[in-house]
Amino acid sequence: MGLIGKEDKKYLYFDRVARTQINEKLLSFIMASAWTELDNESDKKMVISDKIKYYFEMNQKKGKGSYGNDENTYKQFERQYTIGLEVGIWKNSNLDLSNVAWEVFYGKTTIRDLVSRFCLNCFEYIKDYGYLHPLYELAKYLLEQNKTEVSKSELINLYHVNSNVDINDSNYIQSIGQLYNFLNSTYFFRINENKNLEINKPFSSHLILEMCNLKYQNANKEEVKEYLLNQENYASYITKVENSMYFNLLTRVFYGMGEEEKLELDTLGNNIIYFGAPGTGKSYNIKEFIKSNGIPSYSDKENHPNVFRTTLHPEYSYHDFVGQVMPIVKEENDGSNSIQYDFVPQVFTDSVLRAYEKENEPVFLILEEMSRANVAAVFGDLFQLLDRDENGESEYRINNSLITNYINKKLENKVIEKLYIPRNLFIVGTVNTSDQNVFVMDTAFKRRFEFEYVDANKLIENESKTKYLNDYQFSILGEEYSWTTFIKALNKFIVSDSNEGLALSEDKQLGQFFLKFKLDSNGDPIPEYKKYNDNQIKNKLLQYLWNDIKGASYSEISLFDKDINSFSQAYSCFNDDKDKPNELFSKEFKRFLELELSHVSKHGGESE
Repeated sequence: MGLIGKEDKKYLYFDRVARTQINEKLLSFIMASAWTELDNESDKKMVISDKIKYYFEMNQKKGKGSYGNDENTYKQFERQYTIGLEVGIWKNSNLDLSNVAWEVFYGKTTIRDLVSRFCLNCFEYIKDYGYLHPLYELAKYLLEQNKTEVSKSELINLYHVNSNVDINDSNYIQSIGQLYNFLNSTYFFRINENKNLEINKPFSSHLILEMCNLKYQNANKEEVKEYLLNQENYASYITKVENSMYFNLLTRVFYGMGEEEKLELDTLGNNIIYFGAPGTGKSYNIKEFIKSNGIPSYSDKENHPNVFRTTLHPEYSYHDFVGQVMPIVKEENDGSNSIQYDFVPQVFTDSVLRAYEKENEPVFLILEEMSRANVAAVFGDLFQLLDRDENGESEYRINNSLITNYINKKLENKVIEKLYIPRNLFIVGTVNTSDQNVFVMDTAFKRRFEFEYVDANKLIENESKTKYLNDYQFSILGEEYSWTTFIKALNKFIVSDSNEGLALSEDKQLGQFFLKFKLDSNGDPIPEYKKYNDNQIKNKLLQYLWNDIKGASYSEISLFDKDINSFSQAYSCFNDDKDKPNELFSKEFKRFLELELSHVSKHGGESE
């Protein structure tokens, strides 16, 4: 496992700890080692092996076999103790416990957490293939196949990356079986009734992909091996977790908080719309708004009972927003079916009900792309509720028996006579200022919302403030560009007057999330997604620049080179055509790029 083996492997290799009781065996290693170390025993290996039998049988599930008799206990330990080094229990060959192992011993974390960390970080170098991250490859496979479980036979085929290895090789099959057992010993998977590995809730394939550590995925093999052959370096690497999402999920779900997470209403609910050019991070700002107004652990990729979201569109109606009476098939006591008509709630009614039920917790109703629907018709009579008093509640209440009758059936200790928006319900929307063929919001509607502009030129950094989010290095005709530097120069060029630029309005500018690149948790490119990321530039960006920027400009100055007269010519710059143009962009725009690059260099890599 890992990179501590000196020989190149032809396939994934996972040593056997126990057929099923991996966590019990590893926990026995930690318990025996801790007491041996605390007792200052000199011959650690011998003393640990004597203690292991007792601790393993104490921690294992009742009736599940035995570690072995006294005579062969030491021999078994001699064969298996290297696994403790590989999963990060010991930090050196002297069998000194790692920091995480001590946390397990003192009850600060669990052995399942340690094995989960190991699987997040573990990768192997496969001869004639390169680095392979088992957990990452499995999560990617499940995501692509739209599945939540995988069989052993699928694992065997998934990891068969070397054509020189027989897929029926017993050693290979046994190794995949051990990987199967290791994954079952993590928080991420469980073995279901079909004997398949199934993803544990609240994890999902895309969440696991984000949490996997791909730091050395594309690194030099010999340099990585030289660094990780140092046992203390290896133990530190294989047990670390830098992804806060992982800890948030463990804290909220596995350590007992889950739905019992304590939420407090710090500020009164309001109505707010984030507006700006495409890709400026309006949805990102909503996420930060939710986190700063009562749900600090919120993530867009996790379902939260206090957050309701919908996307408006030209066909979106009042009934899509509120709900309507619909026929429901009901099974009678005699087994026959009858049709009855019930009110079926939609997102607004669901969010208001939740806010009534959890009156001291913040509840959020998120309305994406508000200008893409006739929003006055979508709200209908609810428009009257948007005026709020000094306590954050609707200043005017309305009669809407469909909604109030439904809500009163659900509420236990409260009766709503007239409908109102409670003080703990936040209504948050987004508007894309560059959308065409959309509905116009009237002044009466807009004045009931606060508006917050999201500037296309204000770039968002990661939590450690070391780099911009969603940044990507790409190449066009041999010229290297950084995405964030490119859009800073482009945005300045778009709004500069016709003597220097295109003299267009701000709504033609681009935000840093106009394109969304597939990057790892550290913000670095993932090699297998290079084609996908480059195609974002080649297809989506180029089309927007040609149709929406060039097509809208009446300036004598062009974004594209003077020899580019058609979209096909521009597109050929990304292909291997022999007759492709020498330049894609005009010298005027390239001057903006050069100025932006020099500004970045002058300010130590930060563009202001």
